[in-house]
Amino acid sequence: METSVAETTIESWIGVGNVGGGGGAVDAVLLINVLGHVGVAARRALFQQLMSHRLTDAGIVVVCSNVGSVRTGVVTLMERLGGRAADCDEFEAELVATGFRVAVERRLEFRRDLRDPSDGLVKFLRMRTGASETQVRAAVDEIFSRPDADVSVHKLVIFTK
Repeated sequence: METSVAETTIESWIGVGNVGGGGGAVDAVLLINVLGHVGVAARRALFQQLMSHRLTDAGIVVVCSNVGSVRTGVVTLMERLGGRAADCDEFEAELVATGFRVAVERRLEFRRDLRDPSDGLVKFLRMRTGASETQVRAAVDEIFSRPDADVSVHKLVIFTK
């Protein structure tokens, strides 16, 4: 068995395998909490490339992301700061529209306590929303002081061709 791992941007990924930097098809693509940071056009282009030539016929695409329709603390926080939470349902619809089939789908619930956010998280939220550090910290304090605001809902979906 041969294994290769590649880290790249979605917009510039050219596959793996061939000498000289790419072109080969892959057996699996893992998109874990990534797609919310990629524009719609780039996502759709990636899904089309995966369907047409970047993914082997028996390959899978694994997507795990927030469920934006569930009013969790993270969804509320992103909206309060002027951003938008990633939505796995949206990504699923885009993949299905490209021709992928849902093989496995699981809802994941876990706790994410953001009451005392790290400087890195504050910086990330500022980057995603354009809010100031003061705005981020005030919103986190207000939202995550509520009961059950720390519950997060994600969905894990495995797609096949």
